[in-house]
Amino acid sequence: MLVALGIVLFSFVIGVYFYPKLPDVMACHWNSQGEVNGYTSKFWGTFMIPFILLGLFVLFCKLAGSVPERFGKWFVPVFFVFMVGVQICVILWNLGFEVKIASVVMIGIGALLFFTGVICKGLRRNRLFGVRTPWALRSERVWDKTQRVGGTAFKITGAVVCIGAFFPKYALFFILMPIALATVYVMIYSYIEYKREVG
Repeated sequence: MLVALGIVLFSFVIGVYFYPKLPDVMACHWNSQGEVNGYTSKFWGTFMIPFILLGLFVLFCKLAGSVPERFGKWFVPVFFVFMVGVQICVILWNLGFEVKIASVVMIGIGALLFFTGVICKGLRRNRLFGVRTPWALRSERVWDKTQRVGGTAFKITGAVVCIGAFFPKYALFFILMPIALATVYVMIYSYIEYKREVG
């Protein structure tokens, strides 16, 4: 978790450095078309993400005993880097740079989904993370097969979401549709595998 802590501290350093240069009112939210539809004060526009990361870091530390090692070692730092990337994009946009926030966020979400798929394969059964269908939790064999199939589904979904970054008008379609299809497919697969096992 030391890497994650370093990323949290880095996000605060970024905020402190750019704070004097930012406007008193900052854009903080964009719709799927990349249009601003939300504003906030300079303080929260600059430090909202650092404080969110700090809270998540504390939470993950408290859950350390329940978090699978590969999740804490790999996924948490990658997710924190994604959040800092969003923070930097928000700051740059408010400094006058042309940043396509929606496209950047979609690529980030797609990459996270793909990386989640990588993590899921081989993930041991646990209380918090993974593709936790009711049937996978009842059987080690079904759990392993569900993680393998779910991992592949996550990776495909992540790739589709990344492609959607080049079609901003259909951003919600490229995010919601593949996630919904992947979820339904994995749920059905896990159920069928469990029924095969119990006869």
